[in-house]
Amino acid sequence: MNFTLRIRLYLLLVALVPPLTVLLALYLHSAQELENMAGRQMQERLLRGSILVSTLQSDIRFNLDELSRSEAIQSAVLTLRRNQWVSTGEIDVSLSGLDFFEILDSNNVVLTSYHRPGLIGERPEGLLSPGTILPDQAIASVEYDVTGRHAALTYLSTVSNNFRLYAGGYLTDARLERWSDLIDTDLSLVFVEDSSAWSDRLSRMARAQLYQSDDGFEAILAGSADAGYYLVADFRPPDRGPLLGSLMTIAGSVALASVIIAVLLGIYISGRAKREVDNLLSATARVAEGDFNTPVMAYEEGEFAQLADSVSEMMTRLKESQRKLITSEKIAAWEAVGRKIAHEIKNPLTPISISTDDIRRSYAEKLPDFEKTLADNCSMIKDELARLTRLLDEFVGFARMRPPEPQAVPFDRIIDEISSLFSDAIKPKRLTFSNTSRRKTVRVDPEQFKQILLNLVKNSLESGEDVTVAVKFCDDGDDLVVSVEDSGPGFPEEQLENEFQPYVSTKTGGSGLGLVICQRIVVDHGGRIELYNLDEGGAGVKFSLPQANG
Repeated sequence: MNFTLRIRLYLLLVALVPPLTVLLALYLHSAQELENMAGRQMQERLLRGSILVSTLQSDIRFNLDELSRSEAIQSAVLTLRRNQWVSTGEIDVSLSGLDFFEILDSNNVVLTSYHRPGLIGERPEGLLSPGTILPDQAIASVEYDVTGRHAALTYLSTVSNNFRLYAGGYLTDARLERWSDLIDTDLSLVFVEDSSAWSDRLSRMARAQLYQSDDGFEAILAGSADAGYYLVADFRPPDRGPLLGSLMTIAGSVALASVIIAVLLGIYISGRAKREVDNLLSATARVAEGDFNTPVMAYEEGEFAQLADSVSEMMTRLKESQRKLITSEKIAAWEAVGRKIAHEIKNPLTPISISTDDIRRSYAEKLPDFEKTLADNCSMIKDELARLTRLLDEFVGFARMRPPEPQAVPFDRIIDEISSLFSDAIKPKRLTFSNTSRRKTVRVDPEQFKQILLNLVKNSLESGEDVTVAVKFCDDGDDLVVSVEDSGPGFPEEQLENEFQPYVSTKTGGSGLGLVICQRIVVDHGGRIELYNLDEGGAGVKFSLPQANG
């Protein structure tokens, strides 16, 4: 993964992780808060329902107290004391807001009823257990009248020692519907005699407490097993989906916007950084290719500009160091060449000097074989001068060698030209060519390429009378690889160590510049060359030329 992609990935992670973390924390916190709020809302609705029940009980007690102090009730009680019958029409209790009203004796037997005349002489359903029902208390009971069964909230109070008042209000559908609207809760009446399974479960629940049900929560607002009914409130928790959905949509939109901004910012920043880095990479590539003249310029001020200035300064120093190094190398090389030339020139001068002295001595002493001595010494002097001239010509040619001019040359033409020059060696099979390269053409300087092959093949053939030479061409990636191997005595270890030292030759009369010239041509083509000995005996020279060179 490159630098630009890493920057963009890091910025994307920096943009994604915090919003997603906040989003998750916000979701969990909001869900918990909504659940707590739903619990508080249901507790508030339960409290309002309990207050409605308590309010109805208080209204019943208040109305009953008002009636007990009225003249009509006092008169009815006096009449009953005289064991006289009381007409139900004498008292109008409809204005008191009570659904039924009776006057009872001390045994809770109905003496007169203003709504249920059929109960006279009987006990009401809510007072069937006289030992458990005491006066002046609220009672939940199931009451009956001509319209049927009713769940009721009632109150029993004492008007004198022998008489009691009993009144109440029904939990009618209209009243329960009104309550349901007030507390935003579904209310239902469960009569014990109608649903034993549900009643058993409700009997284990305390009044005015929330209990979890299958689809929400429920609570008992009024009633009991003894009362014969339960007033059950079914609380539905508010749907958190829309609220959470809208909250997450807003938070997600903010997170997405931050991610988009971060991505765009990352692309912008990484693009600018990549441009600066590419600029520096291009500069280092030029330095690697030997170009120290083009300064590095940054696109913007800042750290990259300082780095560009540092690279430019480094290039200037490298250029100066390279110039000094090249100068030193040239001086050292020409000093070595000068010493070699001096040594090579000195070698033929010694026999020339000796021959001259021999001619002069023979002439001065009038030796009888003077003519023969003169002819022999002049021949030797001429040979040495010819060798000296050849040595100087090769040195001048090496010093004046021009740079290569590569061009596309047909492979077969080069091989044919080399073969024609060594036809005498090819016929007895002392020289063979092998070409496994798939190239139709090679991009080289044709004259210099032929000079390499001529020098190497000639050196191999001259290494011995029965020596065989194999020239092979093959491909190695984009490079053309050429090897020249012979069956001769091989290279001396000293030459393998020094390889291309000038004026070092194992041949009689050799100048020692042949391999040096080959090395220079190969290096000028951007290639590599090496010397080696074969395991089975013989010497080899291998060089490779890049075909991308041009």
